Amino acid sequence: MPPPRRKKSGSRDPPFDLKTLQVYEAVCTTGSMTEAARRFRMTQPAVSHTIGLLERNLGVTLVDRRMRPLGVTPAGAALRRRAERILEEAFQTIPAVLKSARTKLPHVRVGLVHSVAASLGPTLAKVLSEAAAHTTMLADLTAGLSEALLRRQIDIVVSADDRQDVDGIERHAILVEPFILAVPRGREAAAQSGLATLARDLPFLRYSSRSQTGLMVERHIRRLGLDVPRYMEFDLSSALLAAVGDGHGWALTTPLCLHEAHVAHHRVVPMPLSAPGLTRRLTLLAHRGEVGDLPRALAERARRTVEAKLLPEIRSLIPWLGKAIEIDPRTP
Repeated sequence: MPPPRRKKSGSRDPPFDLKTLQVYEAVCTTGSMTEAARRFRMTQPAVSHTIGLLERNLGVTLVDRRMRPLGVTPAGAALRRRAERILEEAFQTIPAVLKSARTKLPHVRVGLVHSVAASLGPTLAKVLSEAAAHTTMLADLTAGLSEALLRRQIDIVVSADDRQDVDGIERHAILVEPFILAVPRGREAAAQSGLATLARDLPFLRYSSRSQTGLMVERHIRRLGLDVPRYMEFDLSSALLAAVGDGHGWALTTPLCLHEAHVAHHRVVPMPLSAPGLTRRLTLLAHRGEVGDLPRALAERARRTVEAKLLPEIRSLIPWLGKAIEIDPRTP
């Protein structure tokens, strides 16, 4: 394919703006103009036009449209590297300027995974009130939070997926917690006999496959070779553990999920999960530098809250847990 003809102009204006670079970077990341359009709420033809205009203005072919997923040419790869640096610098400009002026950030959007929304939300709100003039706090499943972060519809998330596959993200580890068994009171003997016996004795209640926790549990069950037919699935720990308490079955959950569910503790018995165990990591994520030092401050406050408030409450619910929850572990 011959390179696009460069648009002639006597102007010294740059051949692109920041939005064009954002769209181009999204096409490179996703390998799809349709997916890039979805991220920016544009139409696919509009994205295609944006990329075509960028190519004409630069006088080079950037995207190899013959490949699926879409590939980039050597010129396209060079632009992508520079675009990432330009966008990172642009997004860091506002917090840097406001910090110099000792001014609050205008609006910060924070998303928390459901299992810590009620317990960490209020204490993080105190930090946010000092740093931002306007704060929005949302609770969602990890998948929804990750997608919103990548689309820049949210600035900071605390979730169960540290998105090591995405560049330009700063990560602040908060904790690692083990998975545990949750069984109806009176069915402890079956659980002590092993998961295979428990699975024959009671139905297995699942977190839905929409949730990161549900995906982790499903992989663990398959790894153990357990035959557990699908019966009931839940997005939220409160509904899942209420069903356990009502005797509908047993589940794999975590101490934080049990704490957040506020289920009547005389109805649900938490028990250790036999080896091989399973753990869940909670991490605070943000686009690097875009909200200044706020992610670090929020992560520090979250860790202090977990250690000073949540761990004593969780240990009162699960006395045998000991030091199984690790605060501020190293991110792999």
